[in-house]
Amino acid sequence: MGTITCTNCGRHTAARSPTCRHCGFDPYQDRREGRVEDYGVDRVMRRVRAVLYVIFLPIVGLFGQIVVGALVMLPFFFVAALSSGATGDGPVELMQALIGFVLNWPGYLIMLVFTYVGLYRRFQRIRTLTYNLVAPLTRRLRRTS
Repeated sequence: MGTITCTNCGRHTAARSPTCRHCGFDPYQDRREGRVEDYGVDRVMRRVRAVLYVIFLPIVGLFGQIVVGALVMLPFFFVAALSSGATGDGPVELMQALIGFVLNWPGYLIMLVFTYVGLYRRFQRIRTLTYNLVAPLTRRLRRTS
């Protein structure tokens, strides 16, 4: 469901709601009376938000892959810290392994998954595209089995 900006309090409220959920004002009243001429402001702001979302999502995906990489390697860091003694070589090698995991193919795959799942949850077009790509494959699998 879409949202519009209430002309009384300036906060977002449901587009289909007869009153603003924050202040009780009729968000369409000023629009009906012609006091708000720019009907495209809400649409433009939605598009700006969507563009910012798409721009920043890979950055969030990168942080996600770093967190997943750290969680995967954390038990090994603990064991290395216990077993390395005075040499300190174990943690260094494991840190290099973590960097290799994050900045190599497994890390890139995790980043792509984080990014795609975020886009899938945010945009109906991506969900439709995914369904249109996957549906023929699942139909073929059902026919062959």
